[in-house]
Amino acid sequence: MANFSAMLPIDTIQERYGHHMAVLIETCRVHFGTSTLAALNTLLERPETNYAEIALHSRLHRIRPVIFRILLQANCPEDFKARIKTELHSITLNNFSIAKETERIIQGLAKIGVTAIPYKGVAFSKQFYGDISMRESSDIDLIIDAADLEKTFPFFEGDGFHAAMSMGEDYKNLGRAEFLHQNKDFCFDKIGKDGSPSFHVELHWEITHPRFLAPRLLNQFDRTGIESGNLITANCQLLQPEEHVRAICLHHMVHDGIEYIKTLLDLGQGLKKSSELKQDNTPSSASEKLVLSKKMEAMNETYEIGAILQSIESLFGIQPHFRIETTTRTQEACEHIINYNLTSTVGRYQRHRMFSLINHYRRTVKNRILFIKDRSLQQTFIKQYWLNVVSPQQAEKEFIKLPGFLHFLYFIIRPIRIALRKKSDA
Repeated sequence: MANFSAMLPIDTIQERYGHHMAVLIETCRVHFGTSTLAALNTLLERPETNYAEIALHSRLHRIRPVIFRILLQANCPEDFKARIKTELHSITLNNFSIAKETERIIQGLAKIGVTAIPYKGVAFSKQFYGDISMRESSDIDLIIDAADLEKTFPFFEGDGFHAAMSMGEDYKNLGRAEFLHQNKDFCFDKIGKDGSPSFHVELHWEITHPRFLAPRLLNQFDRTGIESGNLITANCQLLQPEEHVRAICLHHMVHDGIEYIKTLLDLGQGLKKSSELKQDNTPSSASEKLVLSKKMEAMNETYEIGAILQSIESLFGIQPHFRIETTTRTQEACEHIINYNLTSTVGRYQRHRMFSLINHYRRTVKNRILFIKDRSLQQTFIKQYWLNVVSPQQAEKEFIKLPGFLHFLYFIIRPIRIALRKKSDA
């Protein structure tokens, strides 16, 4: 599975992106078994090692569970190990709480005839890492049939949840059919005793938002080959592993342009697990997985999937069990993905400063169209993206509630709010 010769030398990563990023990537390689703890210890012995910086970048890229677990085995100072143990304990408790609530909601929805499949978050962590605490999670993502959405309203309202932002109002104003057409999910929040949100639930019927222009066939969840499993104790349905990886890949590619190491780490873990499952030679599973591999290849007709696979191989030495033909553009896209992630721009822009925010939007557009193969679709995406930036969002409707005949004023309020955004609004 691992192609060590295809990996970027760790010295090259250190030279281009700094010592601490080299430590993070080497630690990920130890996790995947494509490097050794001895090699990591040698890297950590260098005088430029700053453990506060390592912890900071791990937090920014949301990969603390994997990084910290490996560092606890490495030759690190004891006071640092004590601090990261505390953080890991906090992440574990949070994920256990999310998983418990997820199972409770799934069971509650089942009683009213709604099937909900856990997706991303703790579900991905359990399915691919074998442990609910191996990913940093915050939301509860569930896949439902769009036809069942309205059935869920009484359940969530009776359970102490309320529609997030202005979604409830939008649903009433647009009507069921138009709301489903314009959105990919419906969100609920539950407020804790201290007044802060305790759980955020997203009910998905499509993978990415329609404004990102993903082909409709690719944007649907494939529920064939559904598996049975659990997060803690309760039985629930899970997406077939390769479909879960495909959905995560499409979501992050189109939604944020693969800008976190967490995404590459998760996809690498998903590919590793899928490759291990592929070794199962039973006829039924083999034919099933072959069909799903073809769906990943079909996604490559629209998007540069090969660039993501190549990035994962270059960083971690992980290869999928299927190959996708690559081009010069694929290699260029791969280099951009690696450079963007390892320069660690995440967290550096300031959303409360208008020019910094605009630069963030520009980088985001560049990252997203990087994956789109068709030039005309790239241009359409760019126009759609910038139109969405200046178009009124749910936050504007929450900020000032206007009657329907004055909704055109939101197009004026939106840019003013962006220009006057404070640090606390970021």
